[in-house]
Amino acid sequence: CKGVGQIRNHMHSVVASLIDDACSTKDQALLMQVLSRISVGTLLEVAWHKTGSELILRSLREGLLNVTSKAILLDALQKRGLRAQVRRQRLVRAIFVDTNGLDLTRLKNLVDYGGDYYNLNNMIQTLSDADIRNDVKRHIAKEAHLVRQARCGRCV
Repeated sequence: CKGVGQIRNHMHSVVASLIDDACSTKDQALLMQVLSRISVGTLLEVAWHKTGSELILRSLREGLLNVTSKAILLDALQKRGLRAQVRRQRLVRAIFVDTNGLDLTRLKNLVDYGGDYYNLNNMIQTLSDADIRNDVKRHIAKEAHLVRQARCGRCV
């Protein structure tokens, strides 16, 4: 019988391999397909923190996350808990700051209308680190201003 550490190490190597495959082919669809078929929240809860961080940060860096993939990851982070989890809050900030313009509007809408209690307002309020919360709010406000400017002052 494998120990918890061995299982976590195996999960980390599987996730790392998935990211390597997606990076080598620059295939957003591969990562999207996997994220939509697994319980990302459970993966983030039972895997090592570095596994979730690598999944999110490397995928962002490589441009592998579309808006829907980002929404899936934000939903998982929120459902696993943010209030006392500054490392998770940093990942939330990274996802939001990586998203701009109309894509950010779409992301906010996906988070807001997920069909459950978890929404954008709840997410922002549970970001207990004031710097992270302010970074996210500033980025959203800045991008909203730019979108309105591009649309001659009209809202989306």
